[in-house]
Amino acid sequence: MITWKDIEFDTMFTLEQAKTAAWRASEHKRDRPVVQLYLQNEHLLQELVDDLHRGTYRPVKVSPVKIFDPKSNKWRTIVMPDFRDQIVHWMIMLRLEPHMSKTFIHHTVAAIPNRGPALAHKAMRHWANCHKTETRWVVKADIKRYYENIDHDILMAMLSRRVRDKRVLKVIASIVYQYKDGLPLGFYLSQWLSNFYLCEFDHHVKEVLGVKCYLRYVDDLLFAVPTKKMANRVVKAVRMRLHKLGLHIKEVGPGALRVFRWASARFVDYIGVRTHRDGFQELRKKTYLAIRRLAGRIRKRGSASLSQARSLLSRMGFVKHTDCNQFKKEVFITVAQFRLRRIVSNHDKCNAA
Repeated sequence: MITWKDIEFDTMFTLEQAKTAAWRASEHKRDRPVVQLYLQNEHLLQELVDDLHRGTYRPVKVSPVKIFDPKSNKWRTIVMPDFRDQIVHWMIMLRLEPHMSKTFIHHTVAAIPNRGPALAHKAMRHWANCHKTETRWVVKADIKRYYENIDHDILMAMLSRRVRDKRVLKVIASIVYQYKDGLPLGFYLSQWLSNFYLCEFDHHVKEVLGVKCYLRYVDDLLFAVPTKKMANRVVKAVRMRLHKLGLHIKEVGPGALRVFRWASARFVDYIGVRTHRDGFQELRKKTYLAIRRLAGRIRKRGSASLSQARSLLSRMGFVKHTDCNQFKKEVFITVAQFRLRRIVSNHDKCNAA
């Protein structure tokens, strides 16, 4: 296994790194007083770097907050870290990200730059058009309570095989072991560590089980295989492999394990988009209605708030790559008519430090 030899404490935690990390962590929140405080006062960043070097840095434990996620239609427990801790998370990932990205398989499509849902939908369309015989059967599965079931010891053991510097591992451990169960949703560091935790699992699926058509969006797994026999074999092997990581597949409820034939009369619903056997793609009904209602509220009001502009622009990615041409046209007209890009751009310019 390749170790990341250039990951060193002295180059990871410097004042220059802290400045870059503070700027990156402040995106979309530069109007907040606590953020401005760190951006405008270099001595606060120097104090943070000094604390790290002295070994006196301790992350602030923040109480979790429950919020309702309308996209998934369920309550989620979110932890929003102190901005000082966010800077540390970014300092770590500025150095680890280039290395971690190389370890991920191409079709890991979450929280990684240039590898979003659009890549997954493109892969689905390609498989439907060009790999019909290899994708006759589909296995869809979610991992039960993924973030909160990540084993700290297993995660740190994985990292220790890659990172040699014990001081770097100590800082990461202080963040990882901060909460009793798993990794908290809301940490920038959690996004990357959760992907890294299943990195070896992904390679096992591709290289040992021989599943050519495999996608993973955080804890949402999709396997497309040629036969039912292979589909059942994949399910058994995946259960065993995940069990070693302290994880389990959902067996009941929304997102429960499904094994089905991808026939001409059926579609595969994955990350908000339905892909039919002939490659035609359309929005999931719930996603379609949410976007249509948002665009309708903007048109009715005659203007858009910053949050509405950001929301519709972010969802354009889903619409853009589907075959819903009429709906696509309506959304693009709304974006142009009410100058949603200008609203976001002007806000970002006003809050640039």
